[in-house]
Amino acid sequence: MPISRLCISIIAKEQKETFLEALLNTCRQWYQERDKVLGSNANVKNPSRPRFTAFMAFLTEMFCQLKRRQLQLRTQCDGISPALILLTLLAKSCEDCVKPPVRSLSEVSLDCY
Repeated sequence: MPISRLCISIIAKEQKETFLEALLNTCRQWYQERDKVLGSNANVKNPSRPRFTAFMAFLTEMFCQLKRRQLQLRTQCDGISPALILLTLLAKSCEDCVKPPVRSLSEVSLDCY
């Protein structure tokens, strides 16, 4: 993914890691807004789902690039490394994508009886 390679090259060159901090904050914000993107009803076609899938692919690639390059980063949030933050966001995103929606009893089909 070209954008992740661009981000890593910027991170590797910067001195104060402000881009990295902004990137991590943006990724957290996008994750927090996942309900808007994923939608509440799984049966309705949601054109935003491919964007969320692209977000997950970006998280994966960024994590892999950080681990591959083993950059000596000073930025940490509550003592957690940037790679672990990205991996945690990716794991939570995956869980949200496969989590079945909560359905009310009135929506449950009882055709088998």
